[in-house]
Amino acid sequence: MLRAVLFDLDGTLLDTGELIAESILYALRGRISRLPTKSEVAARIGYPLRDQLRWWTKLEDVEELVRDYRDYSRRLQDTKLRAYPQAAETLSTLKACGLAIAAVTNKERDSALRGMRLTGLSPFFDAVIAVEDAGRPKPDPAPVIVALDRFGVRPEEAVMIGDSPLDMEAARAAGVCAFGVAWTAWGAARLRESGADAIIADLRELPKLLLPERAGEDGCVGLNGIR
Repeated sequence: MLRAVLFDLDGTLLDTGELIAESILYALRGRISRLPTKSEVAARIGYPLRDQLRWWTKLEDVEELVRDYRDYSRRLQDTKLRAYPQAAETLSTLKACGLAIAAVTNKERDSALRGMRLTGLSPFFDAVIAVEDAGRPKPDPAPVIVALDRFGVRPEEAVMIGDSPLDMEAARAAGVCAFGVAWTAWGAARLRESGADAIIADLRELPKLLLPERAGEDGCVGLNGIR
């Protein structure tokens, strides 16, 4: 029986691709010989911020770049940061079904909590597993395992929803079913190659897919599904 749903944040529930790309380009400006394009930056989104900055600059100490990134990102968040349509509706429905909901993200905790608060999604979450909580980021299964332990559920009682190969690989390595989202910048085919069990085209599909047996129960929607 399904008991927990684990969500990635950036690119899955939060439409942050443009915000992240612009902030990384701002931090890199004047520090490398050729600035990458936004599409090149997008291909690295999902990895921890410091890893992305180290990859572009080949520097070990990127703390100054991290500060520049965060300062610039915060200035843009009021106008650039938003949740995907139907994110709040879907989370509310899953909560009504009695499911535990966690964010499992490679973001640092303060950044994750700020994004959830600004988009109004915070009340729907029972746990937030940030990059510092697991010791190792996705695609390592450690963050997923921490979430399972936090809820006291077995791998077969949870599902991971994400937009990147990192999410799919982490989930599968932890023994958890993995759903990819069709709006991923990586492409649905890449998510399938990374182990996605299914690709969803709309967040509102999730209650129908995950809990088909509980249609109409206290606001919990369920139709014909696959689990």
